[in-house]
Amino acid sequence: MTKNGEFNQMSIHITRAEELPYKFAEALNTGQIDKFDNFIVADYINHNPYVPDGLEAVKNFFKGLDNIFPRYQSKC
Repeated sequence: MTKNGEFNQMSIHITRAEELPYKFAEALNTGQIDKFDNFIVADYINHNPYVPDGLEAVKNFFKGLDNIFPRYQSKC
């Protein structure tokens, strides 16, 4: 926000960036893994050596996690 109370493009971007972890956690915690399409790019490079790269691999990982640990909850 600028000094006179107006929003500029940067402040809007930061607000959205700050909301991202909460929206991701909400999708994960409610089992709405398909909403990951809104947060992760298709050619995502995963730094977890046990999970392949790409959006579909991330979605499959978290679907599997939900099957193994159904009470798992992500917190921000």
